[in-house]
Amino acid sequence: MRKIGYSGLLVLTAISLIGLSVMHASAEAETVTVHMERGHQHYKSGNFEAALREFQAATDIDPGHLEGWENMGWAHRKMGNTDQAIEIWTNLRAVHPDRSRLLNMIAEAHAANGEYAQALSRYEESLVMKPEQIEVHASICRVLYWAGRNSEGVARCRTFLSSHPERDDIRQLLAEMQMSPEVGDYEAATDNWKDLIEKKPNELNFRLGLATAYYRNESYQRASEAAQDALGLNPKYVPALEILLNAAAQLKNYERAIDAVTALRDADPNHPGIAMGQAHIHNGLALLLYEQGELEQALQEFLLAYSLAPELSIAGLKENIGWTYRGLGRNDEAIQMWEQLRESEPNNVRILNALARAYTEEKEYKKALALYQESLQAQPGRIEVINARCSILNNLAEAYSKQDNYDRALALYNESLEAKPEQG
Repeated sequence: MRKIGYSGLLVLTAISLIGLSVMHASAEAETVTVHMERGHQHYKSGNFEAALREFQAATDIDPGHLEGWENMGWAHRKMGNTDQAIEIWTNLRAVHPDRSRLLNMIAEAHAANGEYAQALSRYEESLVMKPEQIEVHASICRVLYWAGRNSEGVARCRTFLSSHPERDDIRQLLAEMQMSPEVGDYEAATDNWKDLIEKKPNELNFRLGLATAYYRNESYQRASEAAQDALGLNPKYVPALEILLNAAAQLKNYERAIDAVTALRDADPNHPGIAMGQAHIHNGLALLLYEQGELEQALQEFLLAYSLAPELSIAGLKENIGWTYRGLGRNDEAIQMWEQLRESEPNNVRILNALARAYTEEKEYKKALALYQESLQAQPGRIEVINARCSILNNLAEAYSKQDNYDRALALYNESLEAKPEQG
């Protein structure tokens, strides 16, 4: 394709100034018309390369043919050559600076390229020329959403909806942006989703949006109910099943969670949430059994959870397995589990202290002292850790004293006294 460079701009400028295209013979004008008609036919049929050739042929005959140049840009856009479309339309705008439509086309192409700042800049320029372009205002809302500029997007959408409350597409964008961590206005999002559902009660995306807003606002019961409403429209709607499962786990309603896992498996047998969902169910049941003192059953449930999703992170799972082993008197297995956890979380003070206590019970005092020292480096001044360390020092001093090693015993007693916090 012939590139529109500086010389091309001069030609187009001259044509626009002196109306040279009017001087074409009628036969040439008809030829331009034929090329344009063929180009439109190819474009509509999806043959964009052929359309591009026809539009270019029209502009070769009449370099001032605005529609030909515009359509060449559109053909490039359809072919994925967005940069070339931008170049054509930008050069064309140098000849026709008063056409806001060209700015909008350039903006749309920048947005398609993910160049959101350039797109917004072109749209704002267009609004300076024609402030009442409704679709340009709507496009700015969309670009702000795509760019993740949610706070700006919320303000822009609200302003737009104050004049055009019927625009459900923008209300949906507003609700989505209100649910972002940056904004976190879940109650406002909930109201917008409800407005959308009132207009289109069978729209699954709207019902999912409402369930998601409730869930992020930690209203788990309402999230569960909203997800059930969505499933009433489509029992195999996976996103709603995911929310139903997660909400049930948060509510510790394990019967409902089991039902959700079963439904999720039926809808998508390979869904990664199935194993995780089952793991959460077993973990939740284990916690209940642990609180009731049923440690053997709790351990079995904890281990089932771990076997289902060992590579996934369930808060406190490995730590709780260790405590259950400790409660059952299986100290070696508790130590083994906590040492595994310590490798991945070396500064976890709870694990350091738990291991130190376990090693103390095993009379491995040097290991226990080293762990308490690590704990104090992570969180200096913790009284219970200092006291535990002092207790070990006293026990060691007593043991050395019984072996008549009084010098070592005295040194340990003094170290204990120096470490012990002053009493208030």
